[in-house]
Amino acid sequence: MRQIVAGLDEGVILIDPDQSLLWANDAALTMHGVERLEQLGRTVDEYRGRFQLRYRNNHRLEAD
Repeated sequence: MRQIVAGLDEGVILIDPDQSLLWANDAALTMHGVERLEQLGRTVDEYRGRFQLRYRNNHRLEAD
């Protein structure tokens, strides 16, 4: 599955049920301006502290 997702143009981040970030494809790293998964954060909470998600129309995504 990771090989398939790795080739997508869309950014994909895999999250474990314990809320830790497991993997991100190159598109996800690029769109966040980072080079390594660790720079996104170790957990969803750390990720939320570093980045603000937005829809394609630039409206902010709510925290939930």
